[in-house]
Amino acid sequence: MDVARELAIRTVVIPQAPGTFSAYGMLTADLRREYAQTYRAPLTDAGLSGTAAFFKTLEAEASAWLRTAGVPSEHTLLEHAVDVRYVGQNYSVTIPIEPGTAQADVKRAFDAAHQQRYSHSAPEESAEIIAARVSIVGQLSKPVLTGLAAGKGTPVADALLGKRRVRFDPRNEIEATVYDRGQLLAGDAFAGPAIVQEDGSATLVPPNVRVDVQPSGHMILTVDA
Repeated sequence: MDVARELAIRTVVIPQAPGTFSAYGMLTADLRREYAQTYRAPLTDAGLSGTAAFFKTLEAEASAWLRTAGVPSEHTLLEHAVDVRYVGQNYSVTIPIEPGTAQADVKRAFDAAHQQRYSHSAPEESAEIIAARVSIVGQLSKPVLTGLAAGKGTPVADALLGKRRVRFDPRNEIEATVYDRGQLLAGDAFAGPAIVQEDGSATLVPPNVRVDVQPSGHMILTVDA
């Protein structure tokens, strides 16, 4: 939270089970893989039409991979893109497209993306395609996280584990209230100094920081101005 103050960040989210949150996200994330094929052609309608054969080949490769992962075809999403650059440039920008997209639309999207990434663009200059890309996404079912029961705004007695002398800076030792996160309810609110304990981690709440427990189970920490 000291870092949050230094960066002028007033709101911090502590998710459910923060000690394993990254692992949870990795286990529930959709499967995704990208396939690319070099294809050099002017950025014209004819040049774009030439991507169709490459897209078809890449889609077949991508679909074969996803079948080996056991994902049903009805849960498959395909995304298409082309790498575009100005003629004579060495670097390109990947532009998502739909099959059949007109050249003028791709050029406008490329100019805008180039402006955003490199702070300059040249709409009057010709561009060329240098690669075709297909990304395949296998959409996995997601578990439904259990929310919290509604509380009365103040943590119940079972959530209080006592007091502890702690140092939030080297100069001062202060008394912090210790809470059991597993006993906190939706709508509970309290202020630091505090320590919120749970399996796998603990959250330190400095003075002048407010904690609001959400129905989702996440905690919102707000730094006083």
